[in-house]
Amino acid sequence: MRSPFVAWWPGTIAPNTTSGVIGTFADLLPTFADMAGVSTPTQITGRSILPVLKGGTEADLQPRDYHYWSFREFSNGLNRRWRAVRQGDWKVVRDRVNDGRPPTYELFNLATDLHETTDLSASEPEVLARLIPLVEGTHEVSNFRYFRADDEFFTRTNLTASAYQIGVPDGSGADNGYSLAPDGTGSGFNYLPFSSGLNQVARFTWTMQFPSGGAASLLLGSVNDPAQCFSVWVEPATLSLSASYPGATDASAVLAIADLADNRLECVLELDPTTGKGEVKVGSTVLLFDFAANLGPLRFWGYEVEGATVQVSRPRWQLGRVETAVLDFGQSGDDFVAQYRLPFSPGQSATPQYSFDMQTWFDNPPGLLDTRSASSQGELLGTWTLSKDGLLPRSSKRLFLRSRVEQ
Repeated sequence: MRSPFVAWWPGTIAPNTTSGVIGTFADLLPTFADMAGVSTPTQITGRSILPVLKGGTEADLQPRDYHYWSFREFSNGLNRRWRAVRQGDWKVVRDRVNDGRPPTYELFNLATDLHETTDLSASEPEVLARLIPLVEGTHEVSNFRYFRADDEFFTRTNLTASAYQIGVPDGSGADNGYSLAPDGTGSGFNYLPFSSGLNQVARFTWTMQFPSGGAASLLLGSVNDPAQCFSVWVEPATLSLSASYPGATDASAVLAIADLADNRLECVLELDPTTGKGEVKVGSTVLLFDFAANLGPLRFWGYEVEGATVQVSRPRWQLGRVETAVLDFGQSGDDFVAQYRLPFSPGQSATPQYSFDMQTWFDNPPGLLDTRSASSQGELLGTWTLSKDGLLPRSSKRLFLRSRVEQ
């Protein structure tokens, strides 16, 4: 898909100018919000392209490793599910017909094939392998009507999956969860949206409900095989919690009864895949583990379910530890500018705060413009802009800013 974008703003946008910066439909709301001087919601995935309209370049925008889009087509009685990812000059187009067949992929190099006439998927297998996790793992649906088990789970074995509302809708999943019915023991996997896999500290959160017993595991691995994955396993009937990795001694703990209120568990995993070290929190129970092994790069997430239907949320991930962030301060004209990067999952909120002494903090600094967008890779990317002549800089010689992230 390729469409020209024409912008006209006398006195702001220079006439007769062009830009090669790529934008998508998702960028329009952040751009208009930036023009109006208002902050963007945290669940927005687009970025403001206003700096480019004013003559800037890609370097002036919030970073984007790739662009993703999807749409559906109805023709000849077939429900075709199209997706695409562009990363640099490479573009992968994914097509799937709603008849049980697996998806097909076409790969194009737009630097030499602007009209996408030559499929390079067979001759460039390494590039295709790098883009498939992005086009598969980025996808989520916002309504159960669009749920397709073979989209939510790239592979399934002895498992029937359907949409299930397990928590408060956050606009980022098939009714925010799945009902997984196994035939004995069943499993399902999907890609993590990282072109080279996940090989850094990350935090995973997920919910499990056990309406009729059984056991279930969250799986993370470099391959989509339960026997070769890192696993967090829970069996409510025996109050059992364990973390395991092939070739290493399992770590286990006994859950408190209060951790299983209404047979529902809220789970948090902190994991360093390069060392195999981390911890699992389920309610008040904390399980530490250290497998002294490189588990990564992690390419797949999945669930394994044993014995009975289990209701689960789509797992969420954040890069880095919860308390960490990256800030880059600078100055643009008469404005103070700070670009930040925070661990973040869909469904969370992020509130900017200010302080004069780092002891007392106040929400929403007056005059602060917070332009931000959430990525599917577990981060919130944003820019704070504050005028040097604004109320806060004029009222104090020392000013501190931070962002409070919470569910």
